[in-house]
Amino acid sequence: MAKVSKIRLVGDKELKQKLELLQGRARAALMTSAEAGASPIQDEMQMLAPDGTEIFLGNQKLGDGTAEVDIGFDEEKWYLRFFEYGASDHEIKGSPLAFEGESGLVITGSVQHPGMPAKPFMRPAADNKKDEARDAAGDVFRKEIDKLVES
Repeated sequence: MAKVSKIRLVGDKELKQKLELLQGRARAALMTSAEAGASPIQDEMQMLAPDGTEIFLGNQKLGDGTAEVDIGFDEEKWYLRFFEYGASDHEIKGSPLAFEGESGLVITGSVQHPGMPAKPFMRPAADNKKDEARDAAGDVFRKEIDKLVES
């Protein structure tokens, strides 16, 4: 029969506590790196956005080894989704519907909207900056992890 060596880890409770602390800090580092990666896309989206719309980083979500950061615009600018995806022609109804027309105030029950072609700005921003975003996130994550290992 082969001889089995036994290893006794001294201070295992302290080591476990340190590893748990490191795990929590690593999760924070993951979010910091996700924000760094989102930043170039946010800047590009800001530059491409119609209307001078302010683009911001929003909801953050940490998962099991993942981090997500929303990039977008305020809910008051809901109509910007039509710039991104376009809209087919459609009827707009009101009771009554009132708006300023070419000849003054118009009050009617409905109007036919001609639709609009897509003029995307969000997807092109993500496509244009995906490599820069990946590099920024990776650089920040490496630096954050290096700091954790050194401490």
